[in-house]
Parts: sequence; structure tokens; C-alpha cells
Amino acid sequence: MWTGCAASPPAQAVSPSAAAPAAAPEAIEEAASDDLIQVEEEVVISAPIERVWSVFDDPQAYRYILPLVRSVEPRGKDPRGALRLGLVQGVSIASGSYTVLIYKVRPHELELSIDHAYPSILREGRGRVELKSEADGKTRVTYRMTADLGDHWILHFFKDRIRDALTRPPYLLKSYVEGKR
Repeated sequence: MWTGCAASPPAQAVSPSAAAPAAAPEAIEEAASDDLIQVEEEVVISAPIERVWSVFDDPQAYRYILPLVRSVEPRGKDPRGALRLGLVQGVSIASGSYTVLIYKVRPHELELSIDHAYPSILREGRGRVELKSEADGKTRVTYRMTADLGDHWILHFFKDRIRDALTRPPYLLKSYVEGKR
């Protein structure tokens, strides 16, 4: 989902008022929004909901449903029971690693977040995936993701590519599930 340069320790989250106490509120809001990428996508997959849902339990499936994945390292579960995966994504000149938590909030709904117990180039990343049964054994997938690029210049340089990559997981999930018939 996220790309950047080699992993670095997580940036400390700083409230806008602590980061720039003398700046005008408009400048703070503008700077903060420049660091954020927000996407929402929706697809309908020609497969029953339980088949789509089961993909999220297979750590190696993330290699196919997330763009530009170079490696997936299962890291067990966190105290809430979230699946913890170490991922490396990117291309030859720019790649980044992070650990994602995939938490089943309720049947057919996931929360995704960066696990800052491990190094991450992103300041923050959070998302939600919701599955709903449709007629004829199909499944509607709604995917929302927000990534906070922080102050890493390389991430801002690749911001458009990162935004594009963040929109692709539901379509990659569709190809993966429909191709496994």
C-alpha cells in the first residue's frame, strides 16, 4: 500500500499546535493536508463473501492484493488478535518497509493500521475494508485508506504514485479472488 525509501524509525506524532505554535491556523491546516493521502474505492467481486473474507487470513495473499510487494513476513498477532505482517513494497529505486496490523473488527469488516512497534517510513496509515453480500453470490468491497506521509521528502516526491498505489488493493483483491476459481 505504501512506498517510499528505505525504512527509518517512525516519526513522532506531533500535534499541529506543538509543531508550529506561531503559525496561522490556515498554514497548519494546509501543511497537514499536504502530508495526507485519502482514498476510497469500491468494487464488486464475483465470489461469495466467505471466499473473499478468507483471503485476509492468508499472509501470503497480501503479496498479490497489495501493489509492489517484495516480501511478506508474518509477525504473529498483537494483543487484540490483529494479524501482524511485515511488508516491503516498492520498486528498484524506492522501497519502504512497515508492519501492518489487520484487525477483524466484526464479521466482514477489517481495520488496517501501521504498527509503530516496528520501524515505518510513514507517520501514520489507517484504513477500513468492508464486505457486503450482493445478489448472485457476489461481494461488494468498500475500501478506505488514509496515509500520513509526514516530512519525508522522498514520499512527497512520489506522492502521486503512492496515491495510485493506495487505490489499487480492492482491484488486486478482485483479480486475485476471481482468478482462483
